[in-house]
Amino acid sequence: MKKIIFLAAAALLAAACEQPRTEQSRTLEAKPASLAFEAADNAPRTVTVTARNVAWEVSVDETAASWLEAVKSDENTLTVTAADNASENERTATVTIADPEGSVRPVAIAVIQAAGSGTPPLPEATLSCDKTELSFGWEGNASQQFTVTAPDGIVWKASADITAAGWLTVETDGNIVTVTAAENTSDAPRTGKVNIKSDDKSVQAATVSVTQAGCDVQPSLTVDQTELNFKAIDKEPRIVRVTTVRLSKWRIQITQDIENPVFSTITNPDEGTITVEAIRNISTSPRTGTITVMAEGVPDVVITVTQEGSDSDAKSTLADDVELTSDHFAVSRIVTYSDQLDIETQTNWILEMYGGECQRNPNTGWLIGTGTFLQLTLVNDRVTDYSVLPEGTYTVDDSRNVDPDTGLPLYRTPAIVAGRYTRPGFYGSSYFVRYENDSETEGTPIFGGTLTVTREGERYTMVFDLKDDAENTISGTFSGEITEFVVN
Repeated sequence: MKKIIFLAAAALLAAACEQPRTEQSRTLEAKPASLAFEAADNAPRTVTVTARNVAWEVSVDETAASWLEAVKSDENTLTVTAADNASENERTATVTIADPEGSVRPVAIAVIQAAGSGTPPLPEATLSCDKTELSFGWEGNASQQFTVTAPDGIVWKASADITAAGWLTVETDGNIVTVTAAENTSDAPRTGKVNIKSDDKSVQAATVSVTQAGCDVQPSLTVDQTELNFKAIDKEPRIVRVTTVRLSKWRIQITQDIENPVFSTITNPDEGTITVEAIRNISTSPRTGTITVMAEGVPDVVITVTQEGSDSDAKSTLADDVELTSDHFAVSRIVTYSDQLDIETQTNWILEMYGGECQRNPNTGWLIGTGTFLQLTLVNDRVTDYSVLPEGTYTVDDSRNVDPDTGLPLYRTPAIVAGRYTRPGFYGSSYFVRYENDSETEGTPIFGGTLTVTREGERYTMVFDLKDDAENTISGTFSGEITEFVVN
């Protein structure tokens, strides 16, 4: 029996707790409830509107429309402006905030303005404009201008009123005023004013009304190309232009093999561009990736990036150009040989540049450490002074000519002997390599370019402008004394 009573009580409690469903509540409030203005020189006043599920509108008594303006600045702010009161009588008005659907009680803001001193004197001077209205399309169109006429000696300035300051730009050059309207992404048209005023209160101000149409097109996102094709070695970047309508932001998403990337990108939303640069493909297989351009509310746009497989026998494994800096010239060394045979007509020099902590193992002669190493084999006509490297512009020579009289190599001097390659880690004559923890990570023989050498005393300036066989450059300038100059 007790169990039955308990269950019955629980059922009654559940029924009591269950409330009937009601529609979503709506409220409309505003603070302050009243505004008081002085007779003249009043700054605009704001009213904070709190609306829940109400799309409110504002209106002013018809009898006060000539001196009182109320504008909905945003969903939570009402801006009220009162013109100067020139009469000797105090004046009042009501600003009404209401739901056009009538779902909530309207809110009334009482406005009072102090009496003035009577009929104002006629202005001593007047500002005037050659236009009274400007009209812009939703996209802003081109800037528009008007000319201001002012009495001699009167200083004035032009500015957008508070309701248009967020979308109108006003610039003055002499007596020419230039007005620019930002893109109107709303469906609704909007209005504003450009006020031309002088600090001298006796000067009659001027006003130019501005109207801008609402946007009548749908949001969209487009690109000027959806397919990009690169060669295996291709240093020409591609620029994709992104065009948006009624969209404030866009972004990209890249899809490609992280271990074998096809390209890199640089986006510039301000200019609406995506710059795409291909990464050298050393494989014989082609590869692809995609760039997806995205924005809220519109379909994604996919750009397909395709790169050909390598069909060359390029020896270089450099990923990009090398810019030589002081870090690449930590140690410099020149080696030459003075015990040349009488029949030799040319002198060889070996220029070595060590970067970072790269060095030669003193026992084996192998490169070790982490850093870079640049070696150039240079050739001049035979010299008598082996203590200095001759000045001049040395050019890479791969002619492999032979002196018919001596059977010795013969180069077009001054020359850089072109590099040789047999397998990773094994280079000859002229080459550049990068090492990390005693192992080569990338390198190349030198196949083209120049080295320009000048000297003042023991101080050398060397300008490197070298090339590999994959369209990469190795360039930079060394200036200083040679760390080690060896004459064997």
